[in-house]
Amino acid sequence: MQIIFKKERYILPEKAKFYYKLDYLLRTIMAILTVLGIVSFRFFVLGKQLEYLLFSIIIGLIFIVGGICIWEIVPLKYENYSYSFDKEGITLVRGVFFKVKEFLPYNTIQDVTLEKGPILSKLNLANIKIKGINSVLTIDTIDEELAEEIKENILKERSLYNVEY
Repeated sequence: MQIIFKKERYILPEKAKFYYKLDYLLRTIMAILTVLGIVSFRFFVLGKQLEYLLFSIIIGLIFIVGGICIWEIVPLKYENYSYSFDKEGITLVRGVFFKVKEFLPYNTIQDVTLEKGPILSKLNLANIKIKGINSVLTIDTIDEELAEEIKENILKERSLYNVEY
């Protein structure tokens, strides 16, 4: 079997980095809206007085944590993300605080699918979901053309094992 790709760190395209920052920004906004909804319910429906100082502290903390996630943790996320293909299978290494190394042999792969949401489609990115017998690997935010090429190569390597599911 030939080596599909060399073992090296995958450099995310700029639009993938933008996607991660947008994702964390939207999560921060959802957290703030949730807190606002709870406070509004308590104040207007239940008639309970809530100290505005406590409310301001909670909203401020959410902004601070969201900002830290967007500007500090997101770059760490894509700097600590890599995948590689060799003659035996697929290896995925990820994690900011805790490193996780996952390996999926070609002879256990059952299905390879490309996933695209509305934002990923707009940015011409895709996620590759590789289902094995006992596990699932997801390679995130790859250019669409590269994702198609990777999918074809994985299916070609899997076909060498003559496994039918």
